[in-house]
Amino acid sequence: MSYLVLTTVTTFPHTPGTYIVFPYPYAMKQSDFVAAQPVTLVANDRDFPGLAATAEADGMHVPWPVTSPYPLPADEYNVEFATTAAPEFPDDVTQLPYQAPSSAADVATLQADFNALLTKLRNSGQMKKAP
Repeated sequence: MSYLVLTTVTTFPHTPGTYIVFPYPYAMKQSDFVAAQPVTLVANDRDFPGLAATAEADGMHVPWPVTSPYPLPADEYNVEFATTAAPEFPDDVTQLPYQAPSSAADVATLQADFNALLTKLRNSGQMKKAP
């Protein structure tokens, strides 16, 4: 199973019994996430494990416990969610070979350094080859 960290920024406190929405990242949808799963939310330097997150049309919903003695403050939150398939980004991106910083003293040398970078991008599959 793969996992993906989603981030949300709340602009108002959430009272106990409400939920926080973690929007899906670009090109991902509800079916890309495990429908119901326990997650841990960190707030006020405390862990709140076992919250029952659910995949909904607008994002992953994480409830703020009814038993919480205080509202969830407005802040940025990151939660790791289980996915149904491995994400096609960022952990799966192939790294291209090392490219040394340019020490070009003239335009011709800078052009050669830049073309070497383009070649590495093409050879690694991160850029299409010329038609």
